[in-house]
Amino acid sequence: MKCIRKIPTYNPKDSIDPTIYFNYPQEQIVSIRKLRYSHWLVKDIPLKFKVYSANTWDPHPINISDINTIHSNYRILADSNRGPQIIEHELSICTQFDISTKYPETILLLKNYICKQIKDVYVKYCVSFSI
Repeated sequence: MKCIRKIPTYNPKDSIDPTIYFNYPQEQIVSIRKLRYSHWLVKDIPLKFKVYSANTWDPHPINISDINTIHSNYRILADSNRGPQIIEHELSICTQFDISTKYPETILLLKNYICKQIKDVYVKYCVSFSI
């Protein structure tokens, strides 16, 4: 049985990136994965941003019977050094951090999600209404 592990990724040290300072020990820097840069949820969001993340994921590998099912149903959009921070599963988005006005990128994530769901409902309503 395979274990779920976070694979370390190479992060070059660029002087171009703005320095992010922490106010609390629970704050994390979230990095959007390169494969997900064009995802609708992370539109207009910087590639690295700060969030308040007091908790970590608690996966139970004992309950996992097929790791391929997990890889096919869940997509990790962004992660930090503590593990995945944003996960997509079908129509839902899971975040490991709080949505707060202190962290404007989290509000933008929520706004992108709401706008996408409203557009989907509008398109489905118009199509079904016109038939």
